[in-house]
Amino acid sequence: MDMIFYSCLGLGYWAKGVRLGLLFSFFSHSLTRRFHRDTERTIELSRYPSLIFFFILSFLLFFG
Repeated sequence: MDMIFYSCLGLGYWAKGVRLGLLFSFFSHSLTRRFHRDTERTIELSRYPSLIFFFILSFLLFFG
């Protein structure tokens, strides 16, 4: 019974991390698009910090 509770809790934390990561990537994507409208390279580069932030956040939510 405890295992089910902890797995549901872990899934909830993971979903919260996914939502926060998606929000962060959306905001960083819109900010870079606003600042660099003509260059697509900077928009593609802006995806990597959001991915790094998402992995750090999910790691902290799981093991923190």
